[in-house]
Amino acid sequence: MLPNFLIIGAPKAATTWLADCLREHPDIFIPELKELRYFCGANHGKGLAWYQQHFDEAQGAAVVGEASPSYLGSLAAPQRIHELLPQARLILSLRHPVDQAYSFYWHLMSRGHISCNTEFSRFFVEQRPRAGYYGYNVSRYLEYFDSSQMLILVYEKDVQPDPSLGIKRCQAFLGVDTTHIPSVLVQRRNAGKDIRVLNGPAQMVRKAINYLPRSLTRSVKRLGRISLQMLPARTRYRPLDFALRRQLAREYCLSDIKRLEGMAGMDLSVWYDG
Repeated sequence: MLPNFLIIGAPKAATTWLADCLREHPDIFIPELKELRYFCGANHGKGLAWYQQHFDEAQGAAVVGEASPSYLGSLAAPQRIHELLPQARLILSLRHPVDQAYSFYWHLMSRGHISCNTEFSRFFVEQRPRAGYYGYNVSRYLEYFDSSQMLILVYEKDVQPDPSLGIKRCQAFLGVDTTHIPSVLVQRRNAGKDIRVLNGPAQMVRKAINYLPRSLTRSVKRLGRISLQMLPARTRYRPLDFALRRQLAREYCLSDIKRLEGMAGMDLSVWYDG
């Protein structure tokens, strides 16, 4: 079995929460392993059988999907997805591009991938994640998919004010009952624990899990989650300076935001006026 919908991004824009909410729906199957990343990166080389096995437990569900936010910024993913899943529905959750980059910046810093002395403004200009160029990325997907196959949620308008409305839009887009209310609707996902001191071993464990028999994977993950709860809570990162946020948005993001507005017929002034 193969999926008929994908949550393709963006990273740090509530995609984990979205997948968790949709997974609870009785008519939707999403594997517990988030971010299969089959259409981008090394996992593509594992072959189609590897990808299909993650949907073995779908048991005939009409709506089957997976969430890999790295697909949005991948140069290879649009064509690969279309070649295998030309009728797939694509869900995007997009967040203010500067906020998205700021969250990713702290994610990288907390795991030791960038120095704690790295200034955000420099990171944004020099290392801003490709996925944050929403207009450019959506245009690449529209080369292969019709706009009717794509649902774009704006975090500040469709998720943050009333999460139930965002989920209902996804349910309607997927053609399932929109009265189902997930239990995790108002839970914050990926709140995070400080695992910097365990970063190396944790990465090794994550890779090792991929080679375990599927019957053991769920138990190991459950034990891992329990262990993470015992770690000290991560120190909350500093709020982004509002003036810097506006400056970066207008100087580096405005043309890309306007491009997305034109293609999707959306009002995104919340990103460049706020």
